Amino acid sequence: MGPSIVVFITTGTETIPCPICDGELKHYDRRCRRSIDHEGGKHTYGLRRLRCKECNRMHTELPYLIVPYKRHSAAVIVSVTEHKHTSVPYKERTRQKIRAWCKKVTTHLLGVWQRLVASGFASPQIVPDFIHLVRVTVNIGYWHTHPFGRTNCTV
Repeated sequence: MGPSIVVFITTGTETIPCPICDGELKHYDRRCRRSIDHEGGKHTYGLRRLRCKECNRMHTELPYLIVPYKRHSAAVIVSVTEHKHTSVPYKERTRQKIRAWCKKVTTHLLGVWQRLVASGFASPQIVPDFIHLVRVTVNIGYWHTHPFGRTNCTV
């Protein structure tokens, strides 16, 4: 018997400003997003898409456990980068690709964090983990790893 599929509908309750222009975001529709957890379970999320009233750009509201444009959950990505024993992903080549991607993107994430610290928007006493760096980078509009260059996620 294969891994189970679990479906979640995610809806935020707080008002989120547009990360591009600080305009008001209004609910537009939903889109499906899939993620694979530590046990190989496949989860499908119904994510809310929001449109900015000011700049008219679309943003997707992501839960904390999803990294934009990655199929494995944030916990899986962190455990692979820390070389912890995990049964997912099954192939070593996939683990190598995840580690290489994290190494490549961490430089950018740390640069964004240092820019925030220098401008006084983040505390120099906070030592952020990888997922925190991802959230901050996405929320301020500097996530740049989409293959088509779009930055349209809101965490």
